[in-house]
Amino acid sequence: MWHPQYTAAPCPRIADAWDDWAFWQYTSSGRVDGIAGNVDLNLFNGDEEALGAPPSPPDGGPNPGPAYKGRPLGQSFALASEPPIELCVGHSLAGHMRVRNEGTEGWGDSVRLAPTPRDVASPLTADSWLSPTRVGAADAAVGPGEEGRFSFEIFGQAPGLVDQTFGLVAEGVTWFADDGGPPDDYLELVVDVVDCGPSDVDPPGPSGEGEGEGEGDTPDEPNPNPGDEGPDDGDPEPLEDPSSGEGGDADGPEPPPPGAGGDVDSPAGRSGSVSGCAFGASVAGVAWTPRPRR
Repeated sequence: MWHPQYTAAPCPRIADAWDDWAFWQYTSSGRVDGIAGNVDLNLFNGDEEALGAPPSPPDGGPNPGPAYKGRPLGQSFALASEPPIELCVGHSLAGHMRVRNEGTEGWGDSVRLAPTPRDVASPLTADSWLSPTRVGAADAAVGPGEEGRFSFEIFGQAPGLVDQTFGLVAEGVTWFADDGGPPDDYLELVVDVVDCGPSDVDPPGPSGEGEGEGEGDTPDEPNPNPGDEGPDDGDPEPLEDPSSGEGGDADGPEPPPPGAGGDVDSPAGRSGSVSGCAFGASVAGVAWTPRPRR
C-alpha cells in the first residue's frame, strides 16, 4: 500500500484493512536539488533489496482477499431513495435482493440475509423468515464470482414508517461488514405500513342485468325490434302524442350500473501496529356493461 499522510508522527496510521504499508508519502512540500518548487517525498518500508523485489504480502503467498464479501447489484423492492413502499397491516409483499459473491468462500445455507441492527427483531418479519432476526439464505448456493438472489417477503405488522436495513452474515464465522462488506446499513427498505381497514377494493356490482329476456346486443348489431329504431336519414321523425300511447321507446342510454367498477389495491475505532510504531484509525375507471335491448 502506498499511503499518503502528512504528519509529524514517526510512522503513518493505517486502517485494519491493511496489515502494513509499503510506501508512505509523508509530505507534499519537499525539496530536491535540480527541481524547482515543491515535490512529494516518500519513505519505503524496507531495505534496498526489498525495494527491487516484486511486492508480496508479509507471509510471502498470494493475497487471496476477504473470505466473505458481497457487492449489491439491485433489488426488486423500491429503493430507499424512492417514495416509501405502501403496505397494509396484515398484508405481505414479496421481492428479492441480488448480491455478487466477491469473496473467496462459497455461500451455502449458513450465509444469510439478516435485518440490522444485528440481532434485533424486525417489524417487517414474515412467517417465511427463519426468525425475527434472520431472513434466510440465498435461493441457491453461490460460488465466488457468482450472483446470488435472496428472495423473501415483508409483512406489515403495525402502522408506521419502517426504515429497515439489512446485512449479510456467515453464521458462526463473521458478519460481512466485518470482513469484505457490504456495510450493515447498505441494503435498505423504507416501508409505510398503513391500516387499510377491512378492504380497499369495492364489492362487485351488477354485471349487465337488464329487463326482459335475451342476451345483450353488441353496439354494431341491428335492432331486432323496429319500434326501437331511430329515424331514417333525411326528414326528422315527427314527435308522437304521449297520450296516444304509441311511439318508440323514450328510454335513453342506460347509465353505468352502480358498483360496476372500483379502485384496485396497488400494493404498492480501529487499531493496529507496524514494527516500531503504534497506530489507530477509524476507517387508479368505471366499467360499463351495455343494457340488453327490450
